[in-house]
Amino acid sequence: MDNAKGCEKVSVRAEAIGLFPAGGEHSEALSELAFASKSYWNYSEEYLKAARPLLRITPEFITSNEVWIASESGRPQNLLGFFALCQEPTGILLDHFWIAPSYIGQGVGRQMFEKMRHVAEQHGWKRVLLYSDPQAEKFYSKMGATRIGEKPSRVACGPMFPIMEVLL
Repeated sequence: MDNAKGCEKVSVRAEAIGLFPAGGEHSEALSELAFASKSYWNYSEEYLKAARPLLRITPEFITSNEVWIASESGRPQNLLGFFALCQEPTGILLDHFWIAPSYIGQGVGRQMFEKMRHVAEQHGWKRVLLYSDPQAEKFYSKMGATRIGEKPSRVACGPMFPIMEVLL
């Protein structure tokens, strides 16, 4: 799936990207960023409308999981992206990994992924699972994730999602 939104790219220097833990006060901004990032790809309006509730980030979700924000110059108002690691019965799940559309392809995702690995390793976790949007599978593969299967979308009109694992 290619981006059909024609989003204007903004460059950011790698040394200007700061990563820090999210707080409950960031929930609304993270929810909006997740939806904007999902909307960047060529999904139907019907699918996006049905998927929006699944992209809601609550303060409780943030305080119960490892949620990290990427921002320019370490300022939360300059939000570039975020990720969330969750402990599930089957292991550790990279449950959210979203980048502001203007910064996709600018190195933000690579820095976030490296931080995700570091956080997981600090916890002593040996493996992280993720369900990739189809168009993000190539990125995750470049970052060392391996496809181990696929699962249907939780939204009836959605695509199949690659199941990938990252060994630490």
